[in-house]
Amino acid sequence: MLNNNNLIKAVGKKQDAYSFEEKAATGLRLPTLKAIGSVSIMNKDVTVELAPDKSLVLQKKDIQFLGAELSWAVFTGGKIKSAQRAAKINSAIAANEMSGTKDKLISELADRYFKAKLTIEALRVRIETLQGMDKHLHDAKKLFERGMIPESELLQTKVAVADARRELLGASKDIGLAYSALANTLELDSVNTKLSTPFFIAANLEPLKYYQDLGVANYPDIEKLNLLGKLEETKIAAEKADYFPHISVLAAQIIPSNNFPLLRNPTIAMASLSYTIFNGGQRRNKVRAAEATRQSIGLMEEKAKTDIRTVIRKFYDDLQKQADLLQSLESSLIYSKELLRVRTKAFAEGMSTSVDVIDAQLHLADIELKKLNCYTTYDSTLAKLYEFSGISEEFVHQILTIKQ
Repeated sequence: MLNNNNLIKAVGKKQDAYSFEEKAATGLRLPTLKAIGSVSIMNKDVTVELAPDKSLVLQKKDIQFLGAELSWAVFTGGKIKSAQRAAKINSAIAANEMSGTKDKLISELADRYFKAKLTIEALRVRIETLQGMDKHLHDAKKLFERGMIPESELLQTKVAVADARRELLGASKDIGLAYSALANTLELDSVNTKLSTPFFIAANLEPLKYYQDLGVANYPDIEKLNLLGKLEETKIAAEKADYFPHISVLAAQIIPSNNFPLLRNPTIAMASLSYTIFNGGQRRNKVRAAEATRQSIGLMEEKAKTDIRTVIRKFYDDLQKQADLLQSLESSLIYSKELLRVRTKAFAEGMSTSVDVIDAQLHLADIELKKLNCYTTYDSTLAKLYEFSGISEEFVHQILTIKQ
């Protein structure tokens, strides 16, 4: 997934773009060197009459020159520093987006992987159920032939077998959809490999506060808001820079030319200072706008921290609920298997009805499917807990530990 998923590739390209912009911003403090040149033609020379029949050419009608120009912004009131800092923050935001994208895709992969595994295991349960129903039908036919059960019970058994076949067909179709969703996350045409990672329960969960604190500190969306707040601070500094004068120097050397008769190939040097005295309150209002935006982002960040604690609590409570349910289902599974064994034996001895056996078989299948669904929900929720805690790699680590 990390190698193939197009969303990761797209965010990676965005990250590259901001990285190059950050590198480009480092050149703002350096002087700029340009080649300059011009070719133009007027209708006549520019001359000054000095005496009758005598004139001085000040500017030839064909103007041609080539040279070099060096310019350097010496002081900008902090605009350059703000631009460089903004570029660095944007690069960090892109890295943050990549981290968040990977975490979300790990959760998506876990959800689709274990749902695909659920369909495989559900198919196994349906096959075992059908096999159990077929065996029961075989026994029922023998008992009917011996006159030990009425035809109605044999018909009920046949109906149960037909229902089991229909459930098996539906379960087989579910596999294709689940595998298609998994292949989509992996950016593959299809998934043909065995899903070897088993369902699992986390060995040791830390206290709730541990994950809540991690979420507040590490969840990418909260970190992004923090970075956006810092970005607004750079905008405030950039807007305040307009309260200071801007100083720059420029030097130009005309190398070959034919249009400076009095001064051949001149060298030009100048320094400029500009200061905006009045611009209709734009500076003040732009600073206020940036400050208001920063405050808004700060409030959003605080709200996000509260929300993340609530979301993590929900995931944490869901995990505890699923773990308790699994423990209960394990006991029910033992009793259900024993119930099926007892009723099957009683039916063979004429002391139980076909319906009793069918109910026991279906109850066993129901418990097994509930257990599988519980495992699927638990593992998907665990991935979400780690995602919102900003530690999705820990989920991957647990998977690797299980497989070892």
